[in-house]
Formats: sequence, C-alpha cells, structure tokens
Amino acid sequence: MYSGRGVALSMSLGQAIGRWVIGHDQDDQMPLPITNMHPVPFHPIATQVANRMHVWNRVRDALDK
Repeated sequence: MYSGRGVALSMSLGQAIGRWVIGHDQDDQMPLPITNMHPVPFHPIATQVANRMHVWNRVRDALDK
C-alpha cells in the first residue's frame, strides 16, 4: 500500500483512518476510496512459486560462497 513512501504517508493515512474508525469522517471524506476486498487471481499458485523461488535463491547463494 505504501510503496516505500515512508513515515509521512503512514502518519497521514493513520490519522485519516483513525477519524474514520471512530465515526468522525464518512467514507467519501477518506483520502483513498473505501472498497470491498477482491480475491487475487492465481494467489495460491503465486504463493507456491514464490516459496520455491525463495528456496532456489538460497541454494544459489550458498553455492556462490
């Protein structure tokens, strides 16, 4: 969500979300739209590929030493 933008964005969104949670602000007053979550296509497959690539890269790193 933050894309590496750091503390300033975290503080700004934290304050906005805090006001929203306590009911001070409405959905349309949020700096980002409030939407329903959607499933990520091929997530189970992507997770398995990432796990195997992690192991493969560890093996490659070990062989480089």
